[in-house]
Amino acid sequence: DYFKYGFIYAGAPIVNLDTYLTHKKPDYGHQIIGAQTFRTFWNYMGKLFHVEHLRFGNINKFAFSRNKIEIGNVYTMYYPILYDFNIWGVIPLTGLMAWFYGQTYRKAERKPRKGKFDFRLFLYGYLFNDLLFAFFSCRFYETIGDAPFLKMVIVSWIFVKVIIEDCWNINRFAR
Repeated sequence: DYFKYGFIYAGAPIVNLDTYLTHKKPDYGHQIIGAQTFRTFWNYMGKLFHVEHLRFGNINKFAFSRNKIEIGNVYTMYYPILYDFNIWGVIPLTGLMAWFYGQTYRKAERKPRKGKFDFRLFLYGYLFNDLLFAFFSCRFYETIGDAPFLKMVIVSWIFVKVIIEDCWNINRFAR
């Protein structure tokens, strides 16, 4: 049974995306750009400004395999992008995500300067699990548009600038 569930969890996103692409007619009728790709951001804006038409439900419906095994409601990271932007959104949005992870990884690979806190590396570490689960869902864009993440970035940046760099003067330990 463990292998069965392992195969279902590993393969279901690809099967679900394939089923969507071969049997569903994509709906690009949203009036808001990226309604599903940036759904967490739009839902937060709708909640914050009390604008109901900015709030969108999840399009990930539970699916079944050809032999009627329930394989879940995950469709890989490409599903919301394809849903919102068709194939034209896949290349730039995947490229943007790849650029972020590639640049921050290269930065992490280099030897850090003593006494410097690298905020991009901090963000990379926070968002790394979203990269690992890209086969599962569009977590990168869900996370960066989510209110708790945005608040955490702002508070962390202030903490680094005010407490670590100014008050504690991290550079005095670099000598």
